[in-house]
Amino acid sequence: MFFLLNYKSHMKETLSPLQEGYGIGLEVGNLEYAGYNAHGFCLQSFWSAQPLAELEQAAHTYFDGLVQLNQLVAANWCRSCWISTLNLLGIAKYPTILSRDTEQEEEFISQMVSVNDSLGLSFFYLYKMMLCYLFEKIESIEKDVEEIKGYVLASPGLVTQPLFSFYDSLIALASLSKAKNKISEVKELRKGFGARRTARGLRSGGLAHLDPGARAGPVGRATSGRTGHLPRLLRGRGQLVRPGAGHPRAGR
Repeated sequence: MFFLLNYKSHMKETLSPLQEGYGIGLEVGNLEYAGYNAHGFCLQSFWSAQPLAELEQAAHTYFDGLVQLNQLVAANWCRSCWISTLNLLGIAKYPTILSRDTEQEEEFISQMVSVNDSLGLSFFYLYKMMLCYLFEKIESIEKDVEEIKGYVLASPGLVTQPLFSFYDSLIALASLSKAKNKISEVKELRKGFGARRTARGLRSGGLAHLDPGARAGPVGRATSGRTGHLPRLLRGRGQLVRPGAGHPRAGR
């Protein structure tokens, strides 16, 4: 039912029929049908921005009910929605992990892969893409986008396809922005390194580098170009000798 309404009506309009479908499935004993409707309600409620607190309770209830009915595939689909809601509410410890921890998440993924549940994987990874983008952890999901695309394309007619395109674009833009920021940081570091190297060169050059008018005197000391060589005393004579004056005894 919601395969068609997605393209004709707002997702909110599918919620009441999905709840009714769950009840009808239980009434006539078609438990698989009931499971599909239960998950459809969770999926459509989540992506149509229903209140998170109410959705968390509903998804949890559907999950528990489907487990009791032994509808484990649909229960796992509801579980992904339920855990994602807990993450958005700030209840979960790790906001981008759809399990208690990374190890349990890997086990959950392996379980879906082992039974070839591509539909469940598309739901799972779509929630994860959204969480990784919102909590700025795109590096943990961007390498898996192509694989996720394969799962999503295997489930035509669902709202998951346009949602995947939306978050795929957001993650790509965020990755580009992050790369540009890194380039800017490298440029700033290089600029700072060049400035420090110039400052060290000035310090090691002494006064001769600081005073353009300075020149070396005959004894290797930096002297001012305006005053010429500094006067010096002759040893043992006590007489002052200035440059160019010659020996004090000359001409006598």
